[in-house]
Amino acid sequence: MLSVSLTRSIVIAVAIARACYQDADVYLFDDPLSAVDPEVGNHIFQECICGILKDKTRVLVTHGLHFLPQSDYVLCIDDGKVEDQGTHAELMAREGAFHALMEKHGVQEQEEQEEEVEEGEAGQKKKDEDVKGEDEKERRVTDDEMRDEGAVEW
Repeated sequence: MLSVSLTRSIVIAVAIARACYQDADVYLFDDPLSAVDPEVGNHIFQECICGILKDKTRVLVTHGLHFLPQSDYVLCIDDGKVEDQGTHAELMAREGAFHALMEKHGVQEQEEQEEEVEEGEAGQKKKDEDVKGEDEKERRVTDDEMRDEGAVEW
């Protein structure tokens, strides 16, 4: 039997995909987005949590403050006690515990986030080009081996 090890991020992505197919009324997510890279986390949040599951009740526990502006309702919990609650706009206007948390740890401006995504895409393109070059080298070696194999006498 073949044994395959999966990374934590793949396990999380598979678990979220399986959850989406369950068609449950309530979904509880315990900080799944911290286990994946930021681009994948944003994709999962947008396409799964806010997309496929948009008509379901979703509870997302997260340390990713940048997801909170898109949330319907926010609970700010500190040491097991609810410090603040409401919509993102209400909490920011109230200047309570949530507002202080957002000020302290800050959410990047949208432009900065878009720049990071663009830089990530440029880096990925470079990696893809490097992999393509390696694939071509490997293919050439394989072709050479096949030619050599055909020339070997029994």
